[in-house]
Amino acid sequence: MTRALVLVAALALLAAPVFAEEVPAWDRTSARDEAVRTLKQAQALMKSSERGDARPAAKLLLDSSWILRRMAGVRLGTLGVSAKVRDALVRAAHPTSKPPRADWPPLRAAQALAATREVDLVPAPKLTPLDALKVVLSVVVQESQGGKHSPAVRRDLLFSLMAYRASVSREARVWLATALCRLCPEALLEIGDVKQLAKRGGREGFRWLEENERYLFWQPRAARFWVDKAARKAGQATEAYRRAHPWPKGQGPRPPRSS
Repeated sequence: MTRALVLVAALALLAAPVFAEEVPAWDRTSARDEAVRTLKQAQALMKSSERGDARPAAKLLLDSSWILRRMAGVRLGTLGVSAKVRDALVRAAHPTSKPPRADWPPLRAAQALAATREVDLVPAPKLTPLDALKVVLSVVVQESQGGKHSPAVRRDLLFSLMAYRASVSREARVWLATALCRLCPEALLEIGDVKQLAKRGGREGFRWLEENERYLFWQPRAARFWVDKAARKAGQATEAYRRAHPWPKGQGPRPPRSS
């Protein structure tokens, strides 16, 4: 090969596009920034509602985050809105929902309460980001376990919580890793035990979740995520693998009930 051809080949390689590995949704900067914002708002909501102040909760009913809107609806239920209004506010806050219209009756009822309710003149309770994280996780897990979501959406909801690990303390990261792995029973079996999760700030748990995310399927009767071991062995996402290799009878998301 002449020097000219070598030069042309080298330039072609330099000009070739480089495809970086896609960053998981939960590791994107936008997801991490939103996790930071959600935790701060959740912590502030918990403090204000403990003092009887309904104004921040009413304001959050218009927030872009369905998690914060649902938390606000629940808190307003403890602050005096009727059960009917509370239930409407909570039902309206889900992963695909948008903030309500300004003239929506349940929203106006909550705003009316917030405008007239007296605030307790007591110091705000001491609440930490971990306290807020626990409530956020309970909201997301409750949604992932209920509703009429597809298995993929349930998994996406679970893994959206991974974004919070970058914005909390080491103690909170260990707690988060443990809580997520408890929803995937095989994680603890393969890692060893809960004590292993405490090592290195929960990284073993997060690593396991990242490596097995595409192989997890939802088992509704157990209300847990299990590993599709055949798909993992083949190196294919469970949805793609099971399109070509249907689940054997008695296995998978809907095994027969035990007699």
